[in-house]
Amino acid sequence: MGTALSRAERRRHKARIKRLGDEITLPGTTINPADAGYQPLLLTDPALRRRDSTNH
Repeated sequence: MGTALSRAERRRHKARIKRLGDEITLPGTTINPADAGYQPLLLTDPALRRRDSTNH
C-alpha cells in the first residue's frame, strides 16, 4: 500500500509541476533564442527575398 500511495503522490506532484510550468511559459515557447536553430538570412531578411522583375 505504501508504494501505491507514493506513486500517486509522485504523479500528482509531476502534474502540479507541469501545470506550473505551463502557467509561466506557454507550451511550445523557445526560451533561449540559441535553441531556435539556424535561420538563413535569405529567409529572415525581406530585402533579400524581393527580386526585381527585370532580373528574371
